[in-house]
Amino acid sequence: MPLSSFTIESRALPSGAVEVSGSQSETGLSRLVVRAFGRHVELDQTHLRQLEGMTVNGLELTYEYANGPTLYVLFRRGHVEQRPTVPEQGGIVVGPRKPAERPPN
Repeated sequence: MPLSSFTIESRALPSGAVEVSGSQSETGLSRLVVRAFGRHVELDQTHLRQLEGMTVNGLELTYEYANGPTLYVLFRRGHVEQRPTVPEQGGIVVGPRKPAERPPN
């Protein structure tokens, strides 16, 4: 079931609160806003085009500190996933679409 809109919040990071919100149409994401590391970042049209056709029905947030604080937003649709990455310093990077990883049996 595709999500029309979503907001996810976490206050568990040492660097402060995280909020990810967005909306989508039948063709994919139409808006994505990330508030993390004291920043407010909204995906521009170039990034949204990279996510075109990715009608999200599930998402997951993960965090890494080892190579510098980085937030990962994992979008899923069935057996396909795509991951925008938000480092503490620098801009958003939208990774390629790929088959979803399956948990071990």
